[in-house]
Amino acid sequence: GKAVWTVALLLLLGVAGWGLLPQSGRERLREVLELKAYRPGTETSAGARLLIQSATIAAVGQRPILGWGYGYEVFERVSANLFPEMKRTTEGMSHSHNQWLELAFESGVLSAMAFFAFVFFRIAALGIALRSTRGTMFLTVLCLFALELAIQVYGLTNYTLRRNLAYYSYGIWITSHLVAWLTLSQKSKSHADESVTKDFH
Repeated sequence: GKAVWTVALLLLLGVAGWGLLPQSGRERLREVLELKAYRPGTETSAGARLLIQSATIAAVGQRPILGWGYGYEVFERVSANLFPEMKRTTEGMSHSHNQWLELAFESGVLSAMAFFAFVFFRIAALGIALRSTRGTMFLTVLCLFALELAIQVYGLTNYTLRRNLAYYSYGIWITSHLVAWLTLSQKSKSHADESVTKDFH
């Protein structure tokens, strides 16, 4: 059925993606799969990110409602004031390396929760559209659904709203909304036409 084809397509995309990755990308993925990468410290990129994320949580705890403000410069300044030794010894301490923590740091916990609701309903709309369509449009919705999930996974260790990268995120979200809306609108119209036909007969 459709579920089998969906799983098969995702597996095929995963294999193709691995084959297209440069050597540096494969090494990064291997590092992510090693347990030592998840020990906080400066030895690995993942370990450094865990340190930075712990510091971000502490900073959010000091200003949970309004946050500290937007931008790398703000994060670097606050980090230097609150965690001067960590800022000096840890590479990459220009943002929290986690989308949700960065949003809470910049704008407060309530803003991060509002963004979570935005993400949830966006992905839910694509999921509903995925179950409601066939053919070429099904593949389009499936690709966007997979892309949205990939963005969220990426956001666990990075920040999709940073500088130029944000424009890609906004473009993907606009496209996702339009495709989901068109798909669900067509389904509603089809159901309405069927109802009219049944009433007529």
